[in-house]
Amino acid sequence: MRFLVLIISSLLTSSYFGQESRLISHQGVVYQTFTTPSSKVHLHWKNAAEKKYKTFSALRANLSQQGHNPLMITNAGIYEKGEKPCGLHIENGKTLLPLNLKNQAGNFYLKPNGVFLIQGKKAQILESSYYAKENLTPELAVQSGPLLIQHGKIHPKFNQNSKSKLLRSGVGVNKDGDVVFAITAKGEKVNLHGFACLFLHLDCENALFLDGVISQMEIDTPTKVPVDYAALFAIY
Repeated sequence: MRFLVLIISSLLTSSYFGQESRLISHQGVVYQTFTTPSSKVHLHWKNAAEKKYKTFSALRANLSQQGHNPLMITNAGIYEKGEKPCGLHIENGKTLLPLNLKNQAGNFYLKPNGVFLIQGKKAQILESSYYAKENLTPELAVQSGPLLIQHGKIHPKFNQNSKSKLLRSGVGVNKDGDVVFAITAKGEKVNLHGFACLFLHLDCENALFLDGVISQMEIDTPTKVPVDYAALFAIY
């Protein structure tokens, strides 16, 4: 079942019923973004047989069998060896992995980190320790880190002049309550401060880093780069 074909060219916007794909330039860096109502966001790690999807093509094939043709697929956060998400992972209201509040090295543990969640069709991004204190029952949740933006403020440990410029991917919630996914376009690199600035530009008061280096965003047409992931977001 095909919902929409999105054709992307330089700085072109494609939209349909509140879903929008954009290739934009901000502060000299080009990004691919995808904005969608929270009701269209789905999270996948394993299939019904408990087999990990790991690849975009495996997830796409499974969804096709169910009558879905996803508009967009992207990796959902940082993972450990064995394609296991590093922290909280909730699908269809079921907690598959618990919240992780450990202090270790790496982007995931750069505090404050956070949780992207959808509960009652409302998308939120909350700081991890705050999430732990709330009695929430989300249908979907992913923990990652660091937080790019918290209540409109850029992460305090980000350096505007940092030379650590890499491929970056992340998710935010804009002022309309829609979910905004973003990734640096092919060949583009940015530091975490610059990436956070993008989400401010996109009217997101809260945003969460998902991953870098191997991240991809597949919009309608499958990519040809085989990479194994843990969890994946799919829009349909």
